[in-house]
Amino acid sequence: MGANWILSILPTFALAAHAGVTDKVPIQSTRCDQGCLRAVLNRFFESLSRHDPSLLPITRTVRFTFDGAPTKVGQQLWQHAGAVSYRLDAIDPQCQQAAANAVIGDNGHKSILFVRLKVKQGKVDELETVLVRPGEGQRSDPEGLSGEPSAYQERISPAQRQRRQQLIATAEAYFQGIADAGTAQYRSPPLAPDMIRVENGIQAGRPPGETGPAPSIDEQLRHGFGRDRLYVSERRYPVVDGEHGIVVAVGVMHVDRPPGPPPPFLVGLHTVDSAHLRQILVEFFKVQAGTIRQIQATMYDLNDPKTAGTGWVSTSLGASSPHGK
Repeated sequence: MGANWILSILPTFALAAHAGVTDKVPIQSTRCDQGCLRAVLNRFFESLSRHDPSLLPITRTVRFTFDGAPTKVGQQLWQHAGAVSYRLDAIDPQCQQAAANAVIGDNGHKSILFVRLKVKQGKVDELETVLVRPGEGQRSDPEGLSGEPSAYQERISPAQRQRRQQLIATAEAYFQGIADAGTAQYRSPPLAPDMIRVENGIQAGRPPGETGPAPSIDEQLRHGFGRDRLYVSERRYPVVDGEHGIVVAVGVMHVDRPPGPPPPFLVGLHTVDSAHLRQILVEFFKVQAGTIRQIQATMYDLNDPKTAGTGWVSTSLGASSPHGK
């Protein structure tokens, strides 16, 4: 699959430029339109694959985080990243931001990478990244992000496009469903009947080793997560791609566990066994006709006590705790 698949399956999204190929779309010095934002995103992936941060135009005050920790541009990813083999983009000209969920080479292996960048006068002013390696943090399978057709490609017709706050409200309803899961307060979020959720390349709700149909997301939430209580704080929605109905949400997932071993279906899910787990959570929601069709999630366990969250201040709709309190 690899690059050939990307070229055929994501024609409406920006693609990582091959080494030695210059992006033909100019990067604007004032306000960056859709093509300009895609060009900057391409430039980011090209700079990684060539281990050359100088290829990425940045402001003098650029802010960069790697797995929630402040980092200097040129460190971490540029030391070991390779070419991209899977990529899902979201472009938001209104907020001058772009994001991608990707699979990249990583010291000869494959890892899942989330990147969000904000452009100011043609240069990157904010750069947020989360890298999930197999065996580190939340279980992951980069190979699970395969080349099959995806609803994320589909454009929403102008007549059916929803306003930004409507799209965000749909994502918020899902997060409220997580907080209320397994309780009498639970109300079904607006989920499409065939909606699926993929977490780090693994379809949610399917036990390891099983290949049969997984229960619906609504059924999973209605039954809850054993005695574990989940909620997502510090939620923000930096990228909303209205043309494709994509909402990118970033926050901190909390898993509060009672004393004793975790439920069998959660054993091996995380690398740490704690009464209170925290994760950086990134969700790409595909919203169409007011319902969520797909969710692609990137989840990274925050094992370092010095890293309390995503490294960015919440800017949208505040936080949620169990049962909306």
